[in-house]
Amino acid sequence: MSETEGMETAPVGGNSQSASDLELFEQYLNEGIDLDMPGRGDLREGVIVEIRPSELLVNIGSKRDGVVPQSDLAKLDAEFVKNLHEGQTVDVVVARQPEDDSVFLLSIADAQQKRDWLVAEQLLESGEITEHKVLGFNKGGLTVEFNHLRGFVPASHIVDMPRNLSEDQRREEFEARINQVMRLKVIEVDPKRRRLVMSQMLAEREHRSALREELFKTLAVGDV
Repeated sequence: MSETEGMETAPVGGNSQSASDLELFEQYLNEGIDLDMPGRGDLREGVIVEIRPSELLVNIGSKRDGVVPQSDLAKLDAEFVKNLHEGQTVDVVVARQPEDDSVFLLSIADAQQKRDWLVAEQLLESGEITEHKVLGFNKGGLTVEFNHLRGFVPASHIVDMPRNLSEDQRREEFEARINQVMRLKVIEVDPKRRRLVMSQMLAEREHRSALREELFKTLAVGDV
């Protein structure tokens, strides 16, 4: 009689685990548990189901709808809100998950900013130069428009910004640049600290370099 005869074969651990996982999955389905439950801070694409006097009812693909309250709508551009309609697709961020039979609390304003942070990170990675309008200034530099965010251009990164100025002279230099459209390059992105730092100096340097390179390409050998 061989050593293996008469011995019971133990179940393979992997098969047992797979069966257990399958049973758990079937239990979730039977109990109606949503495996794709959005979490707080998640960015989702939703569809406006109903426009109410003080809120929007939005479906985000889960088993419960969500509402965008009036307090959030008040943060949005008035023309944007005016043009919202039922059936329209909108980006939303989950501000609060539902409790009991309540619904998700959603934010369109946060979603707009979250999308812009993603764009800023892409620009930081690509090094692409973009144009932005100067909105104002503070002690350290200029504030510029970046869709629904505000970018910051430090004084040391502003082209033709004189050094060693008095406070009044510095203010005059900043004020003279308000409403100007600048070529800028993203140099720092930190959504948690809400830091979006940009450089006019680097953008202009790279822009001039690209123009020179393009000029050299178009020159014939005999023109050099």
